[in-house]
Amino acid sequence: MRPALPSVVTATAAALVTLAFPATAAAAEAINGPIHFGSSSVINPDGTDERRIPERDTHTYYSDFLSFSPDGENTLYVTYETPEPDSMTMLAIDNPEYTAPTTLVTSGELDASYIGNASWSPDGEWIAFRFADSSGSHEMGMIRPDGTDLTVLTVPSHLDSHSVSWLPDSSGIVYTRSPAFAENYLCTITITTDSSDCVDLPGGQEWFFDRAQVSPDGTTVLLTSQIDVDPELGSTYDLMHLNIDGTGMVNLTENETGDQTTDAVWSPDGTAIAFVRSNSLWTMDADGGNDTQLSTSYGNNIAWQPVF
Repeated sequence: MRPALPSVVTATAAALVTLAFPATAAAAEAINGPIHFGSSSVINPDGTDERRIPERDTHTYYSDFLSFSPDGENTLYVTYETPEPDSMTMLAIDNPEYTAPTTLVTSGELDASYIGNASWSPDGEWIAFRFADSSGSHEMGMIRPDGTDLTVLTVPSHLDSHSVSWLPDSSGIVYTRSPAFAENYLCTITITTDSSDCVDLPGGQEWFFDRAQVSPDGTTVLLTSQIDVDPELGSTYDLMHLNIDGTGMVNLTENETGDQTTDAVWSPDGTAIAFVRSNSLWTMDADGGNDTQLSTSYGNNIAWQPVF
């Protein structure tokens, strides 16, 4: 057992079996709403009506790791208490216009150096998030959207820093880990059994994988791969598409040496992917075709809003 963290209900994932998920009606099928990106930008999937959200502009030291609730009615993001480098980080929810922020948990409550990526479960019952403890080790936690039942999951060591993506049935969370040089794994933790199943990823010592994104139908995964290929031009970042069991990996971008494609997210209906290329916002079809630049504005921090 790990020692209890201050102000946190610690438990293994097995203990969560007692926290029953309420029955929910079958969700309507989502369509692809606007894409939110950068510090405060929004654009339609066809590249029209690019605009800024004034309320979000006022949050001068916020917003990383933006995502949406399954119904598209709430945003989830990490904000900072002050603009100072060592400021406490906070996981917060808000409406899509950013006028009613509510803090769920702070890095101080977790005795953490920071809180990172977060993701809402498809059934809307949980929010999974990443954080680094005071020693710098990457961990994973869960919390209800109302701020209750804060729980630290038991996961293997050497998690990569950004991956946290739910299976469509909300039974587990997919992440990547690199326990040693030239070792890369795609893992799924089942939250009711406290067990992680991992499969090998290819690539060897020149490859590193992060930012796992499970497709809406749960059959495939997007990964950002870092390939160290040139000491002068630096690393190349590509988007990889593979089956959930780790097989069938395909490079969707095949960048030139030193080029970078990152921060990929699925469209709500699973037919398209939004991503960052050369610091601007792009989309492409799920098979990697029809890549299109939507905006020249700084394109990080992408979240694709579902609409019903």
